[in-house]
Amino acid sequence: MNTPPLLAIAAGALLDGSLKATVGLLGAGLLTAGPLRWASAAQRHAVWLVALLGAPLLVPLAALRGAEVALDAGPALAVWALGAGVGLTALLVDLWALRRLTERAAPDPADPGLRFVEGLNGPLTWGMWRPVVLLPAVAKGWAPPALDAVLAHERAHIRRGDWLVHLATGVVQAVFWFHPAVWWARARVAAEAEHAADDAALAAGARPSDYAALLLSLAPASGPGLGVGGPSLGARVRAVLDRRHRSPRRAAALALCGGLSLLALPTLGAQALWTTSTEALECQPAPPPK
Repeated sequence: MNTPPLLAIAAGALLDGSLKATVGLLGAGLLTAGPLRWASAAQRHAVWLVALLGAPLLVPLAALRGAEVALDAGPALAVWALGAGVGLTALLVDLWALRRLTERAAPDPADPGLRFVEGLNGPLTWGMWRPVVLLPAVAKGWAPPALDAVLAHERAHIRRGDWLVHLATGVVQAVFWFHPAVWWARARVAAEAEHAADDAALAAGARPSDYAALLLSLAPASGPGLGVGGPSLGARVRAVLDRRHRSPRRAAALALCGGLSLLALPTLGAQALWTTSTEALECQPAPPPK
């Protein structure tokens, strides 16, 4: 059965873009595990984010270049669409759950952006235009240093725009649901966001030993939002307790170079597209004389 040209190009573009995205994601992994290992979490987060959000840009470039697949693309695209639909639906379900959770939360009279929820496992933050911090109702009885550290962590997520990043990377993961490296990269983006928020809490005055104990006490917390008791707990506790000397300027320079290198991948794709198009035009036979 012959595949319609548009379906063949769409399938080819998705496959070609996925293969090229793998290079960028592996490059981000090598950078953050090597030269940027002791950089700040915010810098590592930026490198991962550039690599992950750059992946969708490679698909239209491949489509414009005319990448096609030889097999029947119809069933493959149907399976892809089903998987992408499931991923996007999961994001919408998370949003609905957070909205319901916020509706039954009791607002703090002194801070409309802070709410307390009965039965909530741990602190979390969500929302773009009117972000809200949700705390367990028992947080009203927490010691002031612990409460201050938690709020510093959650408000760091708000300042950094981590909720928008969470949604954007969720869409990328839904589109590339079949790509293990994309799932891995999104997990790294989330982990580095938590590390960066931990750094903000420590910069606000939290003692590393006390903050590490706080993380362990909030370990069971989980949910669709961004929170102190988030992923990669062991690595976060080690990072909190191991405050090694870092070279901010050198790390920032390396992060900038790494990010620019990853951004160069779509640029190289566009250059290849232009070269291919030019060569195709040059190779076209001249029209017959009238």
